[in-house]
Amino acid sequence: MPRFDRDAYKDYRCYSGITSQDLGKDLPPDAATFLRPMEVEKVVHYVLEHIKGKGPTSYQDCTDFYGEGSKACEVYKNISINSQAAETEKKR
Repeated sequence: MPRFDRDAYKDYRCYSGITSQDLGKDLPPDAATFLRPMEVEKVVHYVLEHIKGKGPTSYQDCTDFYGEGSKACEVYKNISINSQAAETEKKR
């Protein structure tokens, strides 16, 4: 995972106290851009509101985020269809 915080892995305040020295060659690559604190807060809010504790991502979740017809959601189409079929079978 890229580092979106300029100070990530520089001290022990996050990542369970792991620093760049601890990771050595396994250090994740720098992000192309860094997130501002307000952007980080928005990501946290979204994760807590829409992802954490909700189970696997569905096609509907993906289209709610990216919009209808997004190619990014194609991978979830078959998963969602198969999940719906399994739920229907369980109800029978």
